[in-house]
Amino acid sequence: MIDIQLMPSFQFTHDQRPQPVPDLPRTAIVLVALERHPMPRATLAARLWPDVPEVPRLKRLRNLLWRINHMFPHETVLTVSQGRVGLSGEAGGVDLYTAWDVADSVLRQTLSKQEIADSPPERWQPLKTPVLVGESSDQVHTLQTEWNHTRLLALDALAAVLLAADNTLLSIEMAVAATKIDHLHESPYRTVTAAFLERNDNATAWRVYQEYARFIGTELDLTPSDEYQALAARIKV
Repeated sequence: MIDIQLMPSFQFTHDQRPQPVPDLPRTAIVLVALERHPMPRATLAARLWPDVPEVPRLKRLRNLLWRINHMFPHETVLTVSQGRVGLSGEAGGVDLYTAWDVADSVLRQTLSKQEIADSPPERWQPLKTPVLVGESSDQVHTLQTEWNHTRLLALDALAAVLLAADNTLLSIEMAVAATKIDHLHESPYRTVTAAFLERNDNATAWRVYQEYARFIGTELDLTPSDEYQALAARIKV
């Protein structure tokens, strides 16, 4: 079985053993794996060789696909059908697809608050994980930006639901993970502060508020929102 992992960085395994992949085949596999559906051969070729004319780059792509699919004698990595390239049925699930589904289930509210409250913490681990760390192509950078924005919102929403369900520890964990994605986004800091207030930990609640207030004051010359200031006013210091 072939397995492709994109989180937190690229890993290609065959029969559960990591396999080295040369740079160009690796790039092609990543580009195809980023799509949930097969992509046109011409699109893949243009992304791999943007400065090469169409006919020679399609020839290069044919040679590259042959090379990739002969890395293992009995299994196919990429398939070509009706002019489109996709992952073969012999490739296992891509971890990023699962992560997107988890984020969507939170943001689209397809999970009930009770189901969220009853879920094990491991269910939310993909939201804390970045994608393709160390990669720098334009396509990957766009994906990283989209994924970080999506998981920030999902972690923020998740933390709020968990706080309402009185799971303050997990709420803090999810909110802190959100703050690491965007240090300026206020909402998860509010959730952390509120969670420590619920735990009667006024000192930590006040420290979180003060650190955020100093940070945005220094970076943006701004003050916390009225909502956050009202929450801070409840802290007994």
